[in-house]
Amino acid sequence: MESVAPETEQQVSPSVFAERGDARALVDCAEDDRYRPVCTSSKDQVCQISNGLPYCNRLLFDIGLELREQRGGSLSLVTIDVNLEPLPGPESCRATPFLRWLLQNHVCITAFDLWNSPSKPHGEIVLQELPENYRIKNLTLQIMEEDGSAHTHVAKHLPRLSSLETLSCSGGQLGIMGGLLVVAMSHARVLLGVSEQLPYSLWHQNNWISFFEMLPRNKHLKKFDVTHRFPQDYRTLLPVLEALARTKQSANVSFGPYVHGTGVNFFQFSVFSSIGLTGDESVQVDALRQLPAFEYFTSLSVDVFDGEELLFSALAKYIRETSVLQKLRLTVTSPQDPEKTATSMCWALLFASMAANTSISDLDILTNGSFRHNDCLTRIIRYSSYISRVSFQENTGLGNATKFVSLLSEAIGDNYVLLEVDLHGAKVGVDAKWCFFAIRETTRRNCGLVERAAAFNQTAPLDWHTACALEKVAGTPALVRELARKAGVAAAEAAGSLRSRLESVEGLHDFMRLAGVVRDRVACSPPAEGCGTRLHDLSDTCWRLVRSYLSFDDVKRLA
Repeated sequence: MESVAPETEQQVSPSVFAERGDARALVDCAEDDRYRPVCTSSKDQVCQISNGLPYCNRLLFDIGLELREQRGGSLSLVTIDVNLEPLPGPESCRATPFLRWLLQNHVCITAFDLWNSPSKPHGEIVLQELPENYRIKNLTLQIMEEDGSAHTHVAKHLPRLSSLETLSCSGGQLGIMGGLLVVAMSHARVLLGVSEQLPYSLWHQNNWISFFEMLPRNKHLKKFDVTHRFPQDYRTLLPVLEALARTKQSANVSFGPYVHGTGVNFFQFSVFSSIGLTGDESVQVDALRQLPAFEYFTSLSVDVFDGEELLFSALAKYIRETSVLQKLRLTVTSPQDPEKTATSMCWALLFASMAANTSISDLDILTNGSFRHNDCLTRIIRYSSYISRVSFQENTGLGNATKFVSLLSEAIGDNYVLLEVDLHGAKVGVDAKWCFFAIRETTRRNCGLVERAAAFNQTAPLDWHTACALEKVAGTPALVRELARKAGVAAAEAAGSLRSRLESVEGLHDFMRLAGVVRDRVACSPPAEGCGTRLHDLSDTCWRLVRSYLSFDDVKRLA
């Protein structure tokens, strides 16, 4: 592949690649290897490679990497956290030269997010192949190795990244991470993202009380988190929380998750936004009945694998009626006894309430992978209009995500809601490899639509790609909610802005021009004798009716 000269290598048009559909059909497709478009990125132009991301990612998938669209049209190269079984075979050899070519030729890639990979072969390539003037702005490293090899490798190449603006490091030994930061600061002006967290064990409870009593004097306080240990810190938390409540500064402080059912009751403290239920079933049922009165709890965690109908009924009622719950975390199989589970009637109650809910955007599932109702669970996710992030965590150490991935991938291309599916490194059998790839490509596409819509300038002229993104986001409540989150505005305001911009191109001539059907406006030939109304004779009312069945991406764009 590398021996072919650029000027003689046969090219495949990006628009041809963009027109093709299901990425799962790309297996053994030789055209992948010929896809080498030049970088066309500029201040006012998105690189043409964005049209062929499914094909790029088809090659990169075997080495656990993928390209994703960022706001403004630039790209990020990110690690895929998946444990494929068996490991990729000889076909992965195609990915290495393609990765080298990408890094040497495409300055549109401005961000890297590397998980535990800087010292692995493809991780070394990423940093080694960067030209001296490479325009990388954001580098995220999550290094779990503790032998120092990754630190040495990264420290060697950091000084070359002269355009680096943000460096985020996590994992590994504290001394190693500190060393990386020193290297970065000594060679470049780097903006470091530092999370504002304080461990509760930092001070005695009396010191915390004194600290919180001083908070009202600080007019520039930003929100920060206090991390605590469950359950040992609960013995001393009550007077501290009461002191904080008296200051009326609770909105600026978060104490993370609260576990209810251990003999202490922190329901009344709004510093907790996440609640987990444990203990006797009667205690959990009582808590679920209280929850509607405490709207600051936006995250709920419940172990339901061995629950009785009373627990499922209370949980289903809360899920069906709540409008504030954003994240639901369910343990559906026991780590100790995976076969132990609730009755089918109980699960039917829960699944029906989840399907009816309109507020939950994040769903976490803890399971051994062989949950007997995987088909119902994945169907709810696939057809939900609101669940945009799914987390699968294998909780026995013996199972895998193969069945879950296979079921979730069915007709996944029709889903325009999912933005993330995180397997947390769970094993995926080789028979589900391309099922997982299809899921990744779906979430990448949906995230790209949001990024494109978020970057749109209200005064800039619309193009077809941006119009498609605005139209798709406007018609998908979950994407509107994500756009609002990114913009820092209310969902209603984001939806209004989308409608306002789309209304300016709703007319027949604007639509046909943006879709590439005409250059300026629609002009039909004189009618033949006996012919009726022509396209440009349609009234605005008739065209709006036609337009209600027609979207920008329905128009096939030729290469």
